[in-house]
Amino acid sequence: MSRAKVRLWLEIHIYLLILITTHSELTSSTTHVTNAFTSNLHMSFEESVLTLLLVGESCTTDSSKGIDVITRTSSMFEALITYNCSSINSSQLFVWSNGTEVDGCHVTDHSNETVFLSCTNISNHAGRNWSFSIVSTTPSVLNETFVITLTPLFLQNSTNISITIDSSLTSALISIPNCEEIADLQYLRFQCDKNNSTSSLNPLSADCEITCSNLIPGSIYEGSLIRLSMPIADRSGEVFEEDYLNQTYIVDLDQVKNLTVELQGNSANISFIRPHGNFDGINLNCTAADQSCSDMPTNLTASCSNCTSMLISPIEFGVRYECEAVTIKEGFVDIYSHELTFSTPIKKVDFNQSTSSVIERNRFKYKVLPQSDFDYFSTICILDAKSGSPCKDIRVNHSQCSTVLIHEAILGCDYHCTIITRKSNYPEQDSNSYFQQIFPIDAPNIYNYTATSRAITIRWELTDNHIFYSKFEVFLNQSKLADKDRGVDFHETKRLLPNVDYKFRVALVSNRVLNSSSVIVRTNEEIPKEPTEGDIQRKIVFDADHPHSTATQSVIKFDPTLFSDDYGYVNSYSFYVRQDQNKQGILPDINGSYQTAWINSSIDYLAIFQLRKSERTYRSDTMQLIIGNQSHCPNESIARVPCNGKLKPNSNYSLIISACNMAGCRFIRWKMFRTKAESPAKGSNTWIYIAVGAGGVAFVLIVFIFIRRIKRQRNTTDTDIPLSRVESARTPKKPKPLYKYVNMSQRDERAIYNEYQELERCHSSCTRPNEDAKYADYDRYQNIFARGPWCQTAVHLTGAAHRFNDYINANHIKGYDNKKWYIACQGPLKDTCEDFWDMIYQFRVRKIIMLTHCDQRTQCQSKSKCFPYFPARKNERLSFDRWTVTTQKVLYQRELDLRIRYIHLKGINRNHGEHRVIHYGFTGWKDFNAIEPSTLLELIDTINNHDPEEERENEPPEVVHCSAGVGRTGTYIAVDTIVRMLDDQSNDLQTMELDVMSIVYHLRKDRMKMVQTYAQYVLVNHCVGEYLRRTNQLGLVARQFSGDDDPYINSLVLPKQGTVRSHYSNMSERKYSTQRSVSTIGTQRSRRQSNLSGHEDRYIRRNHEDDHLPPIPPRRSVSVQNSSDY
Repeated sequence: MSRAKVRLWLEIHIYLLILITTHSELTSSTTHVTNAFTSNLHMSFEESVLTLLLVGESCTTDSSKGIDVITRTSSMFEALITYNCSSINSSQLFVWSNGTEVDGCHVTDHSNETVFLSCTNISNHAGRNWSFSIVSTTPSVLNETFVITLTPLFLQNSTNISITIDSSLTSALISIPNCEEIADLQYLRFQCDKNNSTSSLNPLSADCEITCSNLIPGSIYEGSLIRLSMPIADRSGEVFEEDYLNQTYIVDLDQVKNLTVELQGNSANISFIRPHGNFDGINLNCTAADQSCSDMPTNLTASCSNCTSMLISPIEFGVRYECEAVTIKEGFVDIYSHELTFSTPIKKVDFNQSTSSVIERNRFKYKVLPQSDFDYFSTICILDAKSGSPCKDIRVNHSQCSTVLIHEAILGCDYHCTIITRKSNYPEQDSNSYFQQIFPIDAPNIYNYTATSRAITIRWELTDNHIFYSKFEVFLNQSKLADKDRGVDFHETKRLLPNVDYKFRVALVSNRVLNSSSVIVRTNEEIPKEPTEGDIQRKIVFDADHPHSTATQSVIKFDPTLFSDDYGYVNSYSFYVRQDQNKQGILPDINGSYQTAWINSSIDYLAIFQLRKSERTYRSDTMQLIIGNQSHCPNESIARVPCNGKLKPNSNYSLIISACNMAGCRFIRWKMFRTKAESPAKGSNTWIYIAVGAGGVAFVLIVFIFIRRIKRQRNTTDTDIPLSRVESARTPKKPKPLYKYVNMSQRDERAIYNEYQELERCHSSCTRPNEDAKYADYDRYQNIFARGPWCQTAVHLTGAAHRFNDYINANHIKGYDNKKWYIACQGPLKDTCEDFWDMIYQFRVRKIIMLTHCDQRTQCQSKSKCFPYFPARKNERLSFDRWTVTTQKVLYQRELDLRIRYIHLKGINRNHGEHRVIHYGFTGWKDFNAIEPSTLLELIDTINNHDPEEERENEPPEVVHCSAGVGRTGTYIAVDTIVRMLDDQSNDLQTMELDVMSIVYHLRKDRMKMVQTYAQYVLVNHCVGEYLRRTNQLGLVARQFSGDDDPYINSLVLPKQGTVRSHYSNMSERKYSTQRSVSTIGTQRSRRQSNLSGHEDRYIRRNHEDDHLPPIPPRRSVSVQNSSDY
């Protein structure tokens, strides 16, 4: 450009400047000037140089001295710019970049030559150079461009490293999400493994990514993002130091692949492809997914470090397994393989019939050994062809997981059985078929027998009639006697000999033979055998030459062996004198006394009655009888009273002899004999002798009549007792020495019967009072109630808020002393169970003695005897309104049929309390039968000595009940009372008299009908002798029997002479010593029950003392009204 042109241009600009300064609006002028200067930016290079030259002409230099950055970040900076001009107006300076004014930059004055520049919000230039220009609105300041370097972002604060491992576990995609914001990409690098010296520094791609290859599974890498050092444009020689951001990344473990299974017995071999890369080991886990009942382990494991297969054991059959292999390494996440599923087949059950099966009554119980898992077993038993009705096939599904299989069976039946193993989704498996015999358990029980002199009838019963059997076999003395078809329960054997013991047993013939206990039955006696005529003539001899054979008497020699004991023990002989030899027949015709016969020769009279001393006395000695040797008979005027008065001289007589046993008498007539002729009289003193004799006879008669009257008065005193409805005017007393209860004679048995009849009269039946009619619904039997005349001993329940009344069918029973008492009650009804447990809790009862079955079963029906008020099995529980009853423990004594239950009684509400009681359930006392005395005594001894406590005053009572609570209950209490008396050492057994009748009488004063039947009363009496035997105390009570030749009696120690005391006449009046001698009762028991419900027992050998008493009425004639069995 020419110099002229420059000058022209300056002149124009000056002219324009003058116009601007004179304008009224400075702002508008400024704008124009700015636009004018802006236009200068688009001038040509030559024009710009000219402008600079022109401006420079106004200052000493043509540019700034440079820029000094005093503060910088990644998005701002502050700097000082010094100009050569002496004075700079900052308001005339502006910052431009990329053709536009920068909003965030401001220029302010700092000094005359220096301005302060501040720029903020500079985006996207971190770690990069930023160029800008200073533009002035006045020509005196040149426009100038500067370049500065902004601080790069610090990696730790501004970014992160994203690492994605490829599924192949051999490469990783590295991504830096905002790498372009950190710094210029040319300065950014990434190293895949910092710890590997061979790992290179790789630049990032434009999208901020890089791929790391050749990775190894199961490894740990440390990647590093690196910003290289960067030069600072505005500071020569200075740089930004390198920056690092490290990131650790893990390549997961490789997975085990392709799992397969092969079963090898009770093991499974799992094969697979081992994982790649690094790992510590491989774990194999197999879980039983559908195991139902097996107790085999449900989780099976194995492990290895470098293998391709593993064996797991033991596996269960019939189970689906789910298996996984796990790759493991310390510090790494476990990696699971894909799941392997396989199932094992179920197997048939293993069953050892000989060791596993048990028959419990009519149940077949057996234990099986499963060979695989299962849900349940089924049993199918097909009836064998040999078995008949009531046998039937058995098909039963057993409880889930049960290995003890139980099913009902008919005793005596044979089956072919199979056990089926069943499980859902598996095919069932049948066991091998096995032959099972359900044997009957109980042998026939001969419960009754009757005998005549020539025949015996036995009756038997089965405990369970629902049984298959073919027949019964009856044996007599080990020889088979007869076969009896099904349903027949008796057999009569005829043509037997009298007075002979026969041994019977009955065999049940089923799939096995069961023999009953043997019973020994003696046929009844018959009258003695009729002797032969030769024996009569040989063993009865008239000794006419004997000195004692005179005109008024004759000597007869009689051999007692004339009459045999084969048909029964001959206990007496009678000798009758017949005067009329023309009278036919052998039976004596006794129509008058000896005096009458003296006058009337057609009358026979009894001359001699001779008792046989002992059964065991050998009768070889001939008896010498002197017929007519009594000069005077006290009762010669009384018919049938023996009177061996004088015979008539020179007269013919014959002798009728009778031998008697229990069955009757055998009569024979002996040949005629003749008295001698009377000798001639020697003087007149005959009349004197006659007068003296007559006077003596009169005196004897007077004395006899006087003695007889006294005896009658005594007998009247002993027996004439006034009777009332409940109790007599005074207590009946029948004390007897203890030996009377040992080997009781027929007379003793008859006395017992008379005692029982007297008790029945003293306590006759009583009707319920009208005021007690409201209690009838609480009584099991309408003729057995607890109040009325017995109100004083009745139990009254307390806590009546929950009931309508305080009634319960129970009475207090006084014991032998004040240290033991009882509550006798009926078996609870369904609606009185709560009342029963109220009573137990009210009196804190510790022992309950139950003497009945809950149900009495017959072939036709089942009759309730007692509601089941207690749980039968362990851990079972029953609830009765306010009470919860739990059986905590059960003991069973098989010998006694006794079940001992420990029962916990707890109120449903907290304020009801709780109590513990022991329950003794005795089921061996069958209906319509009495038990052996030894069994009852052992039962009492077991209960008394079980869980004993020291006796003291106010002990809680024992509760005793059967069905009605009077028969068996009264018998138990009576015998327990007697045992306590006999154990009381304050009682001298040598002199003690026991009054069983008085004991029962007092029991009946406390509760009606106690010891209800005659059979039970006999049992109480027999228990006395049995207890003395079993406690070895017979020697203390042996009776004195003068002249007794019985070796058994003579072997005992005879008691000392002394005053005999009577005990138990009044229970409430005396206290006795508490010291007791508890004797051990033997354990050997007879399995044979006494037949107390039939006729009198003729089958025990006894000492008979008096055979002229009337026979005992049959015991079955004693009837019980309303309640047939208690």
